[in-house]
Amino acid sequence: MNEIALQKSFSGYELDFITQSSSEPKSFQIKKLMLCLGDISNEFLGAGSDNINFVKIHSAFDLVYLVENWDKEGFEIPEAIFIDDTHLAKLNAEGFSDRRQKSKLKNSVLIVFSERENELTRHAAYSINADDYCYGVPNIDVVLNKVDFLKKLKPFGLDRKEIEFNPKNLHKNNYEKRIFDIVFASIALLISLPIFLIIAIVIKLESRGPIFYISKRAGFGFKVFDFYKFRTMRKNADSELKKLKHLNQYNNDNDDQPSFFKVKDDPRITAVGKILRNTSLDELPQLINILKGEMSIVGNRPLPLYEACQLTKDESAERFLVCSGLTGLWQVLKRGNGEISVEERILLDKIYARKQSFLFDLKIILMTFSALIQKESV
Repeated sequence: MNEIALQKSFSGYELDFITQSSSEPKSFQIKKLMLCLGDISNEFLGAGSDNINFVKIHSAFDLVYLVENWDKEGFEIPEAIFIDDTHLAKLNAEGFSDRRQKSKLKNSVLIVFSERENELTRHAAYSINADDYCYGVPNIDVVLNKVDFLKKLKPFGLDRKEIEFNPKNLHKNNYEKRIFDIVFASIALLISLPIFLIIAIVIKLESRGPIFYISKRAGFGFKVFDFYKFRTMRKNADSELKKLKHLNQYNNDNDDQPSFFKVKDDPRITAVGKILRNTSLDELPQLINILKGEMSIVGNRPLPLYEACQLTKDESAERFLVCSGLTGLWQVLKRGNGEISVEERILLDKIYARKQSFLFDLKIILMTFSALIQKESV
């Protein structure tokens, strides 16, 4: 379907494809479609590809019309809707949020953009149920990664927008959570004892050094404890950390933002260590941490002290208000699936702190099994 046919299908409303194949095929196959309302479309000029097309919407009224009538036309559901902040008031007046929730476009990612950060604009964006609010000059690659990230939150019923924080929820499931941890960890430890023995022998045969890697980590309430893993690196690998900073997966140019450390294809990892990491078997000794009450089956990952000391601001310290976990929201959504930003990493930890419940933990445990075999060596 070409552009002219698409315009006609929507009763003459003008829709401009910002990028379009020069061959102008008779059958226009949309694989990924992004709707753009306002001047934000200018930022994506020339950014399309064979898999992505940006459609410029000229008014809030047109967007509301599309939302209400898209189902009838039989087109692919848009991956995302990008909105310039100047249209927020009109969209609110037109009841855009309610209309979108009743349409198939409710599952499209909705992002509001503005030139500068503004708290009133942020709240206005979230008032129409935007999934995110961004400011500054958008980078298309960053935006597309953000869309992919936000889509992964939707199956959990999670939103990028701020969730009301209620401190009373933090300890409401502690008893049932602790009972589950003890039973689960005890059974898992007994079943895995033969595996423990085999891994210990293989590690000793391959390289010199201890069987276990023990490091100081910060968990619930910044409490420091000894964190256990099977050793996956050569001896004294920590001393080589500074030499690998240029390979850090979390590198960013924002000095105000905390920095984590993760290296893809880390040269310090042994052959056996690579297998242990890719199968997550190196994490088995943390069952001991769980039985000691230092960790839980599900929670936010305990952080090395050099990372934890950077997360003392209100907007990030919230992650320490729940137990540290063997698995968690970050593992099932992002681990081993490409680059992850510092913002996304902290956001997932904060979301878990706010949404935690026993049923939510069970859902994460079920999804963990599909994430055990990583796609990347990190």
